[in-house]
Amino acid sequence: MSLAGDVLRIDVPLHWTRVQVSEKHFDWHKDLPKTVRNRDLISGPKIYRWVLRESGIESVYIGQSERFEKRLSAYRSGNRKALASEYHVRAKLKQCEDAKGIVELEFLDLDKGSFYINGKLVANSSLGDHEVRLMMESVAIVAARASSLHLLNRLQKNVGVKDIERIVGQYPGLLKTSSVEALVERISCRTDCKA
Repeated sequence: MSLAGDVLRIDVPLHWTRVQVSEKHFDWHKDLPKTVRNRDLISGPKIYRWVLRESGIESVYIGQSERFEKRLSAYRSGNRKALASEYHVRAKLKQCEDAKGIVELEFLDLDKGSFYINGKLVANSSLGDHEVRLMMESVAIVAARASSLHLLNRLQKNVGVKDIERIVGQYPGLLKTSSVEALVERISCRTDCKA
């Protein structure tokens, strides 16, 4: 039987676990817990996401880090020496809090849905591998976009979006046609959908 032309269905299990202290919400972006045992919850390589809930809107930022405890320190400091993405996310966290929203930290738990790729186990123990972290971060971002979550990650635009923007920039009158408007909306939604 030939698989030419057939589309394979590949499901990658994504199980997000809220990071809590004593089974309660904790503001990780503001403080460190007092006990070493609780601080150990955030140490090591992680695929993480910040979940911002305000006024019925849920936004997420997905990232990966070899040493999450160090990355978290950069998010908490909020200083301009942090990476641009960390500074951008910190500003969004503060904006959410100012609007009386809730900020939660979640880790991707690969042990709840581990799988193999060409014989290599992809589980929490494999997160020490930089390429595995990048792959899972990308999978999580694609899944978030597909489920229409408002994604705070600054993503590069795909070639189709860039071409449409260039053409519309050269011929602004095109935007006045309903078919081009619909196309721009459809392509834009794939790159920056809001729930």
